[in-house]
Amino acid sequence: MNSTLTRCILIAFSVAFVFAAPGVVWARSPDPGGHTNKGVKYARDKEYDKAIAEFAKAIEAQPNDPKNYENRAMAYRLSGKPEQAISDLSKVTDLRPKDSHAYATKGQIEVEQGKFDAAIHDLTEAIELNPKNTNVRRYRAYAFLSKQQWNKAIEDYSKVIKQSPHD
Repeated sequence: MNSTLTRCILIAFSVAFVFAAPGVVWARSPDPGGHTNKGVKYARDKEYDKAIAEFAKAIEAQPNDPKNYENRAMAYRLSGKPEQAISDLSKVTDLRPKDSHAYATKGQIEVEQGKFDAAIHDLTEAIELNPKNTNVRRYRAYAFLSKQQWNKAIEDYSKVIKQSPHD
């Protein structure tokens, strides 16, 4: 499979995962100034730069609220700014160290960037926090394959098959 096709498949899969995941926040807690809600509106309208600006204002108002970093990370990701997304997701894991979704998303972006060692680290953390998430295990298996760590990839894919035999 050529690298462009592989990258497209990984991006499509990860975007689908992001919007289907229960950890996706968008807006649900207090929102001083309405910046989070404005950011969500812009993101839904695919106006990612405006969304990023609103989420930055929300972060300024609530620097210890991980939802705003997570929202901005998703906007960065969707606007093609993976490094900034990774940075914001790192802040989410600092603020919420048990957030398997943030580790998983960060690991997926790292896989897409070809940063397989970092991806394996973050995806392993996500799996330890939520061992039943087969999508995360698939991403880690792909990272192991990319590093030619065949036995580890086979182990992960075997667990995926066992957990979800009809996928």
